[in-house]
Amino acid sequence: MGFKARRDHSLQNVPLIGYQDSADAQDIVLWAAHKVTEIGDTDENGILKVKNRPIIDMTHDLVIDNEGIPRERLIDGKDVIAQTSGGNKLYVGKVQGNIGEIELFTDEERTTSAANLINVKVEFYTLQHLQVDEEGRLLVAGTGGSGEVTIPEVIKIQGYNGVGYEPFRIADTVKYMNITTGTETTVWTPAAGKSIVLQGIYLQSKVRKTGWMLPDADATVKVGGTTILTVKLAGMLHFSETGTDTKPSVYVHDGEFQGETINLGQGIKFGKDQSITVTTDGTPLTAFFWGLEI
Repeated sequence: MGFKARRDHSLQNVPLIGYQDSADAQDIVLWAAHKVTEIGDTDENGILKVKNRPIIDMTHDLVIDNEGIPRERLIDGKDVIAQTSGGNKLYVGKVQGNIGEIELFTDEERTTSAANLINVKVEFYTLQHLQVDEEGRLLVAGTGGSGEVTIPEVIKIQGYNGVGYEPFRIADTVKYMNITTGTETTVWTPAAGKSIVLQGIYLQSKVRKTGWMLPDADATVKVGGTTILTVKLAGMLHFSETGTDTKPSVYVHDGEFQGETINLGQGIKFGKDQSITVTTDGTPLTAFFWGLEI
């Protein structure tokens, strides 16, 4: 499903949430509500012009519009908080969200205009662009008068490791090896001073035997000499039917090689300079490890 723009149906025509039909990935614009504070002077009619565009607070006064969507139609004092430079409350009248104009009064009945006041303070929610760059990083953007997007800040996506926060990890290293000996085989040795962040393991048996006894491969995985995994993988049963002298031999395969996948998500970080090794019982085994070094 694509994205398309949805807007308030009042005269203020305030954008509320966005999606666009049949959009390419580069056309998708995401929005986030952001609370802002502005200070300015009212004119002779009690109108305060603001740089950001006020939007509707959807938590109150909902009505059902002609598309069956519940939304509030008017921006009012529940959406905009205003006060004088001395901290006295001002009352909000008509808000022109599409052009950034807020009408203010000094009384609750809204009969006395808050004209020619200096350093009036207002708080309200506005919309700001959210974008994702080519590396998948979330960007916060603002729009200027020309509509050009500026990128003031990059939000780092991090995860808590029990002590502090670490960046979101994407595997950039895959180690692969066919293991056929019964001795311990090193699969991954990190660069000097680096630690392996192991994000996944795939082990597959390559044992093929004749007869009726299902073969298996035993695999032990160690990091820095410490066993972290022991697994038994079933192989493939392979037998022959010789038939008669006039019938050629027929080879029959029963079953398939068993594989085992261990997904470690964001990974387990091991100590510096610790290698990953695999030991088998001497039967063929294929081993894949993926992650990164930090």
